[in-house]
Amino acid sequence: SVLADTDYDDQESAGFRDVFSGAVKWGGKFGKVGLGLSAGMTHLNSGSGTGGDSEKQDGHNVRGQVKFGPVEVTGAYAFENRTSDINFFGAGVLVSLSKMDRVSGGWSYSENEVAGKTNRESTLFTVGYERKVGKGISFAASGFWGEDDRSAGTGTGTKRSGIGAVGGFRLAF
Repeated sequence: SVLADTDYDDQESAGFRDVFSGAVKWGGKFGKVGLGLSAGMTHLNSGSGTGGDSEKQDGHNVRGQVKFGPVEVTGAYAFENRTSDINFFGAGVLVSLSKMDRVSGGWSYSENEVAGKTNRESTLFTVGYERKVGKGISFAASGFWGEDDRSAGTGTGTKRSGIGAVGGFRLAF
């Protein structure tokens, strides 16, 4: 998709100007193995200054998926540069133990690199369980451990970590 700012003039000092976005998705099955791949990108010019292209902002992502039998593995990468460069990596595994039970695990890592400022790194690990209890009713629970380091690369700043858990019922009508 393209969004052109047709009424742009050199006196504008705020707002987005030209925007371009695109995405592709592919999926296929080879015997008992399912494969999926998707990617997308966005590019825009920001009117954060006066006259001309004062700032370009971009983002792109890619995701891959493999499904074989009861196991599904997914991985993703995303990048965005607005006021800083942000990189995200993630992976997850979902295993169907039976028609009633599923377990999952996931990992993600992101880094936010701000020029001349403190960088930030975040890591998250998750585990989950879901059980179908009846028609349209399932119980799900998950736990996580995460760490947020705002001192990455500088030795100053804060570093926090924590754990959490959540559970509940899901109703499908």
